[in-house]
Amino acid sequence: MKQARCNPIGTLARAGVMLAFLAGSAAAEEAAPAADQEEPAERLILSAPATHPDWMLREGVAWGPEGVRHMLDACKAAGWTRVYWRALDGGRSLYKSALMDPQGKWEDDCFYRPVSPEDKALTAAFTGNMSAEDREALMAKVESLEYASFDTLAEAVRYGHSIGIEVHAWLSINEDDHGWGIRSRFAIAHPEARWRKRDGTFYHSQLSFAFPEVMAYKLAIVDEILANYAVDGLFLDWIRTGDVRDDPQNDPEGVADRGYEEPLVAGFIEEYGEDPRTLPNGDERWVRFRARPHTEFMREVRNRVNVQKPGMPIAVMVMHPWGYRGHKNKIDGNLRGMLLDVSAWAREGLIDSAVAAGYYMNGGGPERAYQALEEETEGKVDVWFYGWVPTSTQGFLDDFALAKRLGARQILFWEADYIDGRGNKEELQKAMHEHAASPPGEHAPQLVLNTDCTNFFVAHGMDDMTLEGLQSFVDDFAGTEVAYLFINTSGQRTVFRSKVWDSYMDVDENELPEELREANRQINRRLVRLEEQGLDPIGAWVDRCREKGISPWVTMRMNDLHTVHILDHPMNSTFWREHPEYWRVPSSIDDDHFTADRCAERAFDFAHPAVRDYHMLLIRELLERYDVDGIELDWMRFWAHFAPGREKEGGAILTEYMGEIRELTGDWAKRRGHPVKIAARVPSDPQHARGLGLDGIAWAKRGLIDMLVPTPFWFTTNTDMPIELWRELLGPALDQVVLAPGIEVRLHNRYVAAHCTYNDLETSRGQVASLVDRGADHVYLFNYFFPSPAPEPVWTTASFMEFLNDGADLKAILGKPRRHVVTFDDAVPPGVPVACILPAALEGTRPAQFRIHTGPAPTSGRAVIRIGLSDKPGVEGARFKARVNGHVCEAVEAEGLPRGELCVWDEFDIKRELLFGVAPQHMNRGYNVVEVILSGPGAPQEIVWAEIRIEPGE
Repeated sequence: MKQARCNPIGTLARAGVMLAFLAGSAAAEEAAPAADQEEPAERLILSAPATHPDWMLREGVAWGPEGVRHMLDACKAAGWTRVYWRALDGGRSLYKSALMDPQGKWEDDCFYRPVSPEDKALTAAFTGNMSAEDREALMAKVESLEYASFDTLAEAVRYGHSIGIEVHAWLSINEDDHGWGIRSRFAIAHPEARWRKRDGTFYHSQLSFAFPEVMAYKLAIVDEILANYAVDGLFLDWIRTGDVRDDPQNDPEGVADRGYEEPLVAGFIEEYGEDPRTLPNGDERWVRFRARPHTEFMREVRNRVNVQKPGMPIAVMVMHPWGYRGHKNKIDGNLRGMLLDVSAWAREGLIDSAVAAGYYMNGGGPERAYQALEEETEGKVDVWFYGWVPTSTQGFLDDFALAKRLGARQILFWEADYIDGRGNKEELQKAMHEHAASPPGEHAPQLVLNTDCTNFFVAHGMDDMTLEGLQSFVDDFAGTEVAYLFINTSGQRTVFRSKVWDSYMDVDENELPEELREANRQINRRLVRLEEQGLDPIGAWVDRCREKGISPWVTMRMNDLHTVHILDHPMNSTFWREHPEYWRVPSSIDDDHFTADRCAERAFDFAHPAVRDYHMLLIRELLERYDVDGIELDWMRFWAHFAPGREKEGGAILTEYMGEIRELTGDWAKRRGHPVKIAARVPSDPQHARGLGLDGIAWAKRGLIDMLVPTPFWFTTNTDMPIELWRELLGPALDQVVLAPGIEVRLHNRYVAAHCTYNDLETSRGQVASLVDRGADHVYLFNYFFPSPAPEPVWTTASFMEFLNDGADLKAILGKPRRHVVTFDDAVPPGVPVACILPAALEGTRPAQFRIHTGPAPTSGRAVIRIGLSDKPGVEGARFKARVNGHVCEAVEAEGLPRGELCVWDEFDIKRELLFGVAPQHMNRGYNVVEVILSGPGAPQEIVWAEIRIEPGE
């Protein structure tokens, strides 16, 4: 079949597509073999690059978030699960950059407003039958798009992730103009750093990586993207090389006619003792020497990714031996024609994927280009098949069959907005979607961070009670693996001036108990300071999330009980105080000996319609007040919602209630023009959740929720959540529901509220590794306060940011030390005993046994069993032995193992520590059975702490 020509410049609607002449007037492709039209035995990953300014020139596409949603919805419908979002338009940015001017007003002398007769002729040659009026109308539309006020990349990442699309940053790294007229600020300021031809003349805008300042500038662009956007990868486009007035950029043999900049010429003379200007342009030594700066750039990019975003893929678009640009100007492959040593990039592991651009001459075509790139990269990287967005279903099927025959796993369709111009758009989307595979990383686990409603106001002083101060709170999470920010709006009172609930600001600080007065006075006064400036903290955070590519949700606590043990505590709501008849145990109001550990008796009983109506008031207000991606109903603050023994009937009531909330979010989704989703936080065990009337499985199967968050309550994180059971019970509902189990920052060995220690960096890593390995879609963090979740030295801001940057990426986590600690499930129905394994008695020869889930098994390094013993008679002289999975372990010394920062030994009265080494080959994936036995006669002993610490090898 013949591939449709990519010549979009013939009509005004597509003529200026930033700029289509560099997308090329693609030559007709070689005929592909006839396709087998049967349903494919396997699917392929389908993907496409997307240029926001191009799509804005199409009829009926809105500016702002609505337009981005239109673009990505069209991609989703076509089965394109990886979208390469254009971040640079020539020398301008389409994201919020400190390095570049945003796209907008062009220079006076530009491609569509040429000045000289020669340039007018060049524009006419590229734009065909466009009149001067057409070109001016196009420029008016282009320049009306104000990118200084809209961060397209942030919105694409946010919305793309919300609908299951990977969004990679597409950087046209080798150009600083496009056509001409949108030069970069840097190129204008540094004309001495431009490419130079063999005859000594300079190019118009193209910058040479041989100059250190250019290298630093280009790397700074990469740094800016990595630091501020949760993109799924980098797509470095090397074939776009700027100003078309510089064509041809190659000599008649297709060898690059550039690289004659002073640093390269001088460097070659120093190394080889010859002036390269006296050698043929295609001299192999000279070609390879000129390619070195590009390879050095790629090394630096890989280093930055490894440090900032370990595991993030790097893809490149390069050329092939039949390539051309402009008006059929020959390019003799990557090394000679583009000065890109792609073979070296592949050998050194600098790239993960590569694709050969679809511009062919002299008998070239997609098959030959694909095979040439495979040979050039020596099978070391994933090579994609390049195709143009098809014009017919048959054309797609032919491309698909050819890609499969070649062994490709991914097709890159150029370019995404073409789909909107196809008259048979829906038919094409359906055909492609039916053949599309989900990429392995499409649902790569990320972090969901729940922010406590008072966290910011406790951690920040009055000077930060400004819009900039509020924004900085979100900025700290930008570029990390935090994909969702769940912004808590309330306890029993709200942190904004609600029309339907009491607010923190309504409290008379003089009514506060003395011991609470100072902390709560600070919160109230900070909220009032913001209100005086007309600032709503929730709204400011929602807006900033959108700007930074983080999905903003609001969360409300459905039954907060922090202060209910004190009846007249001012933090209790008026509604709660005035209606004890709505409590789970109304008679507790007359109990003179009521204590905080019985607070659940004074929880609201949701069997009462008035209680449900009261909470629905706030749900409605939140959805009306804030344009969010979703709302979380936090049923774990606190976990008891029905009179003891009435949980079964209560479960049916809550399921109906969740249906009402789903109808409400559906209405708001229509008004907002985007999905408004629901998350529900429930107990970590599905049986216990159902036993408490919190039947998340039923809610998911009935389509009432979009995210299910099984979590512990508060006493401790639960290091053994049955994720496999959750997935089994959810069954087909997993296609529609994200499973995001949560970890709590507190860490305990048994059900004793008095003891308090915390997850640290290593124990948090351990839980994430276990949860992801067991099948978590995302990992949810609760009580992980910022700037650090717990006092130093358990956490520092630096260690917390390291944790957030690693996120739920197993590759990053498994390369660092992690700990897996025995805890328990702290949220159970009334009458169900809390199953605490610890403390465990050691007496005689009967072993104490622990099943510890450690996620993936280590293949190198070392693992150590850590056992803490209480102060029992004879503990210092007692002897012990240990086994893991039936294998005897040797006792080891404590050297090199962290201890003091855990706050465990002192808090839990651990008198003695036992350490046993475990050979990696004896470790299982998942559960490992640890047995500790008294060795020889002696007094009974007691284990109060048990864990496995894994330290990877080199």
